[in-house]
Amino acid sequence: MDIDFEYFTGDDGQIKILYDLLSKRNHQISHTQMPSYAQHCDFVRNHPYVSWYLVKVSGSYIGSFYVTDQNTIGINILNDWVGSTVSAVIDQIKSKFIPLPAIKSVRSEFYSINVAPGNAELIYALERSGCVLAQLSYVIM
Repeated sequence: MDIDFEYFTGDDGQIKILYDLLSKRNHQISHTQMPSYAQHCDFVRNHPYVSWYLVKVSGSYIGSFYVTDQNTIGINILNDWVGSTVSAVIDQIKSKFIPLPAIKSVRSEFYSINVAPGNAELIYALERSGCVLAQLSYVIM
């Protein structure tokens, strides 16, 4: 399988691709309602990420991943592709990025990945890739 990682530069075409991918997600963590395109553009242009990549298979965009300054990673891959691509995403992260130094009670020395609890495909793919469950998180609403 031909997997490519395209660095996110913020151009309008990439922003549109990210919006299309966002609209196809089955599991959300950061939002409960789909943002408008204008809201999406505003967020993406001001993104808080250290690095962001689009993921392509055979020339088609199937997801993205980002790395934050909190040593967290967001992996957003279309469901049909999770099982066959997540290990390559993890390998890409391991080869390109080194976690920032730990800050007690602020940032772990390791990368962590937040996963919606219903996203069984991603949980399984991460476990197969050698990732280890570290904590469960709850939100107060």
